[in-house]
Amino acid sequence: MTLDAIRLGQRLAEARSISGLTQEQAAEHLALPRTALVQIEAGRRSVSTLEIARLAKLYRTPVGDFFQEGPPHEDDPLVALGRVADELRHDLATAKSIRECVEIFREGAVLEAQLGRQHSPLPPNYATTVRTQSEAAAQGIAAASQERNRLGLGEAPIADMCRLISEQGIWATSIRLVDGISGLFLNHPATGAAIVVNGRHAPARKRFSYAHEYAHALFDREKVAIVTARENATELVERRANAFAAAFLMPQQGVEALLRSMHKGAPSRRTLVSYDVAGQDRSECEERTAPGTQALTYREAAALALHFGTSFAAACYRLRELGHVNKAELDAMLEHERLGRAYMAFTNLDEDIEKAPEQATATDDSDMELIGQMIPLILEAYSREVISRGKVRELAAMLGLPEDKILQFALD
Repeated sequence: MTLDAIRLGQRLAEARSISGLTQEQAAEHLALPRTALVQIEAGRRSVSTLEIARLAKLYRTPVGDFFQEGPPHEDDPLVALGRVADELRHDLATAKSIRECVEIFREGAVLEAQLGRQHSPLPPNYATTVRTQSEAAAQGIAAASQERNRLGLGEAPIADMCRLISEQGIWATSIRLVDGISGLFLNHPATGAAIVVNGRHAPARKRFSYAHEYAHALFDREKVAIVTARENATELVERRANAFAAAFLMPQQGVEALLRSMHKGAPSRRTLVSYDVAGQDRSECEERTAPGTQALTYREAAALALHFGTSFAAACYRLRELGHVNKAELDAMLEHERLGRAYMAFTNLDEDIEKAPEQATATDDSDMELIGQMIPLILEAYSREVISRGKVRELAAMLGLPEDKILQFALD
């Protein structure tokens, strides 16, 4: 289709803003003066095919996104993923893992259609424009509070992020990805919405990645694919997702309740007031805590991390965000990160939620969650003769399960 220069310029400007880049940075990438990019984004200067291709790569956005009327949909979800992250194409092991995972999502969507079912409706759409870092943080924190209220989570820790996501109509699992990628969000007609996190990472980091990608499902579902990697960490949508994940996993009221239970974080002085109704009089007194007992140390940060299942560093930054520690105190905590992590393992019966799976003793049930979503579909389709036994065998192999292990539950 033909797109007018003004609309094309607007889309280029939006993509640049979302990427967290200034006009100077983008212009330098094109070897153009900043005024030329200003003219392009205003629709007053033509832009060549080569310039669009270079900007698309810089903004990590498929070229087609700039020209389509509605949300772009690639014919193949794997192509969509590959276009936003070169790592997914060039690392053969990662590409193979993702291909197998996407095929399971695709088969699940086909089974639902064959059974006349509609995948569970997605959670509310929080899509909104983000222009600054402060907006990104505020939007993420506000959405986290709203989602917790909607889901009735209160201030308690979330027992299983993967299961929570799957209950919102989103496929969810972990697979081994290249180390520079922590997760991805896919929303394609052939698969439905799906979240995949890096199975190489430690349990605490995976929990954060699940929450991070869930934020993309809430804010950015008009995109076919989003890959969270080191190289796009400064983008505003990624910072918004980080703010959401921290607030969603560690709600403010829950953090403050835990600190109170440890007799930490309260003011060093408190005025107590009593009112005499009969005499219409009042009395005041001041309560003081013992000097030094309110200061937060790495031990409180470690307790917070264990309580909510996050990393030690994430807990430290959350305390800073909520105003419980200042910059100097945060730096002091982070200097003791190694000791904090050791303290977490020691007080958690030596189960270290910050160790990678090869070393961790904790069992990761993320893949079992995806299997739990697929098996009821397979059994229902087989019992209704929608699929053959051969298809059951094929699907069992995709899930890494013996055929008879599934069919033992096929009897009515």
